[in-house]
Amino acid sequence: MDVFLLPDWLSRRVPISTPFRHLRLFRPATLDLILTKMMRGADPEDLSDIDFLLKAEPVAETVLRTAFERARLPDIDELRGAFRIAQPRVLALAKERQRARP
Repeated sequence: MDVFLLPDWLSRRVPISTPFRHLRLFRPATLDLILTKMMRGADPEDLSDIDFLLKAEPVAETVLRTAFERARLPDIDELRGAFRIAQPRVLALAKERQRARP
């Protein structure tokens, strides 16, 4: 698997409502979406996407740190390095979002 996800991502997926009776759609949980966005490291566009996700559904720093430790990462040094580079930036975004909450 070449996507960053938590081992139990499938059990935490979020249903997407549709007008179709016989079609059920799901998306990864916000935490897993954040992890997948971290694959390109500190890419400004991905960090902006992560900030948007954190605005919509805040995630505590402690939850993010645990997710960083549990995430399944491909055995590709470049991707693992990008993930490490992104971690402090994502934690800073989460901290900013926590401070900005009313």
